[in-house]
Amino acid sequence: MKKMLISILIILIFLAVIPNCIYAGNIDTNAYSGIYKSSGTSKVFSAGGSILAIVQVIGVSCGIIFLIILGVKYMTSSTNDKATIKEQLIPYVIGAVLMFGGTGILTIIAEFARNMG
Repeated sequence: MKKMLISILIILIFLAVIPNCIYAGNIDTNAYSGIYKSSGTSKVFSAGGSILAIVQVIGVSCGIIFLIILGVKYMTSSTNDKATIKEQLIPYVIGAVLMFGGTGILTIIAEFARNMG
C-alpha cells in the first residue's frame, strides 16, 4: 500500500513538473463575435412558455382529480378504511408540494431566463 502511494505521488510530481506546451497558432476571434446576440430566441421562449403552461395545467388537474377521488373515498368508507386513506394522504401531500413547487420553480427559472435575454 505504501509503495502504491509513493508511486502515485511520483507520477503526480512528474505530471506537475513536465511542461505543457500548446501550439495554437493565430486564432481569429472576429468569427465568434455574434454568438451571444439574442436573435431568434423569441420562438424558443414562446415555445417554452407554452410547454410550461401545459405542464402546469396537467399537473394541477391531476392533483385536483386525485384529491377529489380521495375525498369521495374518505366520505364513503368505514372507520377502518378511513385510517388507510389518511395514510395515503401523506405521500399525496408530499407529491402535491413537489409538483406545485416544481412548476413554480420552473416558472421562476423561465422568467429569469427571459429577463436575461
